[in-house]
Amino acid sequence: MLTQEEVPGGALVFPAITAVDHVRFLCLAVVGAAIGGSVSVALLKYGYALRGPRE
Repeated sequence: MLTQEEVPGGALVFPAITAVDHVRFLCLAVVGAAIGGSVSVALLKYGYALRGPRE
């Protein structure tokens, strides 16, 4: 799993990594976090819906 700090660090070692690669990585990370967060929240709400109201 990469973090935001590792991509620029890799650019210091590998000159082939450019700012465009960093932006592309950030975009993919944001999309992945949005999808993963949506699935997590949906599963959590589904679990609450199955249990029904508390008495």
